[in-house]
Amino acid sequence: QVRKVGDAYYESSFEPRAANISGPPDYDPLAYVIEKAHACGMEVHAWVNTYRIWKERELPSDPSHIAVRHPDWLTRTASGEKCAPDGFFLDPGVAEVQDYTLNILMDIVRNYDLDGIHLDYVRYPGQAFGYAAAAVNRFNEETGRRGVPASSDAAWQRWRRDQVTALVRRIYKAATKLKPG
Repeated sequence: QVRKVGDAYYESSFEPRAANISGPPDYDPLAYVIEKAHACGMEVHAWVNTYRIWKERELPSDPSHIAVRHPDWLTRTASGEKCAPDGFFLDPGVAEVQDYTLNILMDIVRNYDLDGIHLDYVRYPGQAFGYAAAAVNRFNEETGRRGVPASSDAAWQRWRRDQVTALVRRIYKAATKLKPG
């Protein structure tokens, strides 16, 4: 697991170093694992928590954490609740979230000799979520609608699914273009 809660268990250009890494400041857990595993003929696949960025009930205090830098990117319910039962998530419907997340994955793919990547939490935290202001605005612009869609609205549900699918497709295309194998 190289990205757990908006942090990095590798040398990241985008996110803070995971607080529970022991060892010297230049210790790179992912590079170490790759070196040892490949020496034994084992593959290494990076496991990345995609949209979930914090699992506690209170947001992190680290000013470099994405939840602190961009609280407007957090998904929320129509009533404004930001914390889901399993934590805080970035909103897939926010275009900047898609770009940011792609950049994180490509940073890992570009800088490490990985054999694969696995996306976890590549979803909304539930049907009630997805109401970041930028996401609702984007939905309305793309569909010619106004207001806040109901969570049961079929067009809204499809649009939300399409946001997740679009990111997975972008990651796949970018990663296989950079490293076809």
